[in-house]
Amino acid sequence: MPLFSAPPPAPPPSPASAPAHAPAFASSPSSLRELNPSVVRILPPSASRLSSHSLISLFRESGTYIARHQSRTFVLHLPGQVLQNEAVLSKMCDDLSLLWLLGMKLILVIGCRDQVDQRLKKLGQEWESHEGVRVTTQEILRLVKEEAGFGRFEVERNLARALKNAGLGVTSKGEGGEGADAEGGVSGGNCVSGNFITAQPLGVRSGVDYMYTGVCRRVETSTIRRALDARDIVLVSSLGVSPSGEMFNIASESLAATIAGAMGADKVIYYLSQPGNLHLFKTPPPATGGEGGGAAPGTETFGRGKVIQSLRLANAKSLLKYHGVTMKPYSVQVPDTLIPGSLEREMLEKMGWCFSALSSGVKRAHMISPSEGSLLLEMFTRDGSGTMISRDLYDGIRRATVEDISGIYKVVEPLVLSGNLVSRPRDVMEKEIGSYYVYTRDDMIVACGQLRRWEEGFAEIGCLAVHEDYRKSGRGDAMLSYLERLCVDANVHKMFVMSTQTMQWFAERGFSEVPLDQLPDAKRANVDCNRNSKVFLKEITHERELDTEELIWDR
Repeated sequence: MPLFSAPPPAPPPSPASAPAHAPAFASSPSSLRELNPSVVRILPPSASRLSSHSLISLFRESGTYIARHQSRTFVLHLPGQVLQNEAVLSKMCDDLSLLWLLGMKLILVIGCRDQVDQRLKKLGQEWESHEGVRVTTQEILRLVKEEAGFGRFEVERNLARALKNAGLGVTSKGEGGEGADAEGGVSGGNCVSGNFITAQPLGVRSGVDYMYTGVCRRVETSTIRRALDARDIVLVSSLGVSPSGEMFNIASESLAATIAGAMGADKVIYYLSQPGNLHLFKTPPPATGGEGGGAAPGTETFGRGKVIQSLRLANAKSLLKYHGVTMKPYSVQVPDTLIPGSLEREMLEKMGWCFSALSSGVKRAHMISPSEGSLLLEMFTRDGSGTMISRDLYDGIRRATVEDISGIYKVVEPLVLSGNLVSRPRDVMEKEIGSYYVYTRDDMIVACGQLRRWEEGFAEIGCLAVHEDYRKSGRGDAMLSYLERLCVDANVHKMFVMSTQTMQWFAERGFSEVPLDQLPDAKRANVDCNRNSKVFLKEITHERELDTEELIWDR
């Protein structure tokens, strides 16, 4: 008798059947049945239903941004780290497809440095670098080719899925006609890549032969524009070919800044490999210098500070200088004291390339986290999600001095003669010169404005004038925005003007007519009723509202 015997065979499974108590399905969906009119009532909506729809306010807020961004060219840099996370890359491509659907022209520059580092680590090698630039040997160039191709195809694959999910279908400009696709969707949406740049070797610098490391020699702007005008998304890898047929490895961050400058892009957007923002403290907090991902040292005492949502180019330059960042045409060199891979090191590097792009003529640069929806929040909401750096649109504006009075009179005199402005005696202007601001160009005053503070949180903007040779160039808007920013900084959120002829200009910039009795008592007591001036008021609660308005006049 065997020690072990097989268990008896199990009985064959009986056919599955629904429990007796399970209800049967209806013969047709309720949404498709004939409606009984006697059970329908017309009622006002509940307050909870209206208040719960934050999507309504979101659409209203994003409308301005959508309108201003349409047909604008954006250059986005995707670092190699984000390509290795399928979930992050998938959501990122969903957001990119939505930008495309809303009419933005997209150029994507794809990096692969992290992937090459990992390949070299497995081989027991390190990627040699000097002054922030990596030396590309022939063996490393082969790895770059492999990883750059893989990264490009990964982006193409995810974008194809995202565009398909958006209902765009497959592009066909044949029988469907121009602007239609095979399924009646929106035309375009192809991802195109090719020889959009020409490269040249970096050569020998400070005695170091960088071999197959290159720089961008030329951007084929006309070719890229034709692709963008055809509603295609342009993909650019970190590899470039020279006229002699040699291939070179170009730092993808540098390439994004170069392409953005050559194309005259409205924005260059750098994705970070990890979440992070700039924070402003009242007193200097302890230096971090550590790796990202945790709370910075000293946050228990100093808190988180205030998130810096926007930064001027001059302030970005000062911040880079303070941290010892050295910028060259082909590199951004960060001090070795900052740990490789740390958030602080990465943000300073990306800020350096933002500075390079803005110096080349790009209007705005952004650094955003790879978090879900961060791109949409940064592009279409007031508060954004990352850090925006913009050119110094207010360069040349300063507080006036007594020496500026003659120049101010030259600007305002034609408007006084035409009745637009009230004549101001010189002795009165001398006493109030501290409330005047001037916009200068080559030591010549081309615009001026006055800002007077009243009680109850009011400020009056007056004597706003632009030299007749510089009108219609945005200087009036710049001066107005500068004065408004001064008010917000001083926690003054109600600004008013009194005008007899330029009411429409202020109405187009967010001012609304109000009765005289809405002004402070002290101001009403000094009003010249014989002029019968109209009062226009504007309320601003957040500086980002002014950033939004810049999109309108800085075009």
